[in-house]
This record gives sequence, structure tokens and C-alpha cells, in this order.
Amino acid sequence: MRGLFALLGLVAATIWLGCKPSILEPASPPAAPGHSDIIASGSYDVRFVATQGSRAGSEMTGRLVLKQTPGQARSPELIPPGTDIFARTPLYGWFEGDLRTVGAPIVLGDPVAPDPDSRDPIRPGVLVHIRGQSSGSPRAMPYLTVGTLANLRDGSMWVDGAGISLRVNAADPTGFDGEWGGYGIVADGSGRYWAKRVSP
Repeated sequence: MRGLFALLGLVAATIWLGCKPSILEPASPPAAPGHSDIIASGSYDVRFVATQGSRAGSEMTGRLVLKQTPGQARSPELIPPGTDIFARTPLYGWFEGDLRTVGAPIVLGDPVAPDPDSRDPIRPGVLVHIRGQSSGSPRAMPYLTVGTLANLRDGSMWVDGAGISLRVNAADPTGFDGEWGGYGIVADGSGRYWAKRVSP
């Protein structure tokens, strides 16, 4: 049964990341024009606006911290070093703020998936991924996962469960912006976000 959930989660995540959803006009200007394949490490103030789901119309702001992914990190919970390809997950971090206020499908206290504020480098609350380049895209596209099973860097392969993904549409030295939505099989809200870098 878990294998079926994993397959359904993978299909849902692939559709969400590959197809731009219909959203309302942004409530504030996006990041300045210009794109970057790599999001910079540092601290960000991130504003989330829900355009769909149970909390449509709501918004919240939280603090995102990103650090370079350590290749030989050890988990405080004694999980072995991860076997992911570090070039494809260059940054890890955590998010401080309750994303459930905008209808994000976040489950706290899950025995497997990390909470968004987990600072464990093997079970981080946030992980930056670099997607492979497609024939129609001139660059590799980054995206972030928050509170998902895809954040595990212990060699396990999971795609079901809760959590959200942040697709990056534009990035420059001051920050990045894009759309957010559910990543696993647990669904609810989606919308727009804007991340402003406040410190390196």
C-alpha cells in the first residue's frame, strides 16, 4: 500500500512542478528581474500568500535560513550520512513560522518527515533541490521542499506524506520568488511567495 501511495505522490509532485498553476495576481512585486541557477545561503524573510485551499486569501511571514549542505554531516539522531547527490541538493536549512496558517499541508511531529524548523542536516526542515535541465529550459531550475519526506538525506526514497514545495520562478542577489503548493499526497493550500534576503 505504501508503494501505491509513493507512486501517487510522485505523480502529483511531478504534475505540480511541471505545470504552472492558475493563480491570482501577486499581492506585492516579485523579486527583481534576473534568474539564478543557485539560491544563495543566508537568512530570508519569506511572505506566503494563499490563493487556493482552506485558507485562501490569508498570508503569513516567516524566517528561512539556508546553509551549504555538508557532505559528511552526522545527524543528532545518529542517522548515517546521506547518499544523495550533493550537487543536486546544494543547500539545507529550516523555516521558522506556522505555515498551516495559510493552509499549507504541514504535519508537525511526524515520526519520519522532519518538521519545517528541523536543523538536523540529515533530516532538515528545508532542502534546496536542483532539477535537471529540460529541452525547453535554458537552465536548471531550483525548488525547495519544506517538511517533506523528500528532505531525508539518509538514503531512503519517499515521496508521499505531507509538506510543500516552493518553485523558484526568479532569483537575484536580493532574494527569490515563485509559487508554493503541496508536495506529497496530503493536499490543501497553494499560492505565491516572496523571499527577501536579510543577511548572508
